[in-house]
Amino acid sequence: MFSEAFPDLRTTVEDLVVETETGKIAVRWSAMGTNRSRYLGIGPTHQPTRITGIEIIEVRGGQIVRRWGEWDITDHAER
Repeated sequence: MFSEAFPDLRTTVEDLVVETETGKIAVRWSAMGTNRSRYLGIGPTHQPTRITGIEIIEVRGGQIVRRWGEWDITDHAER
């Protein structure tokens, strides 16, 4: 499980764009955490790991109706 693999994970919102006409929100984020258990067949490395990502969320009537996301876990995979 992700939260067990990186129990001290800290996430930072790097960019946030809200398009009120279309109801879409874009978020670029980064996270740092120490790998404390096996994740995606790697670890535990006990090393700090940086993960970055982008999420696009579509909201209608106050509800999330669609979500697209991409994560870059290269830092973890290269250990």
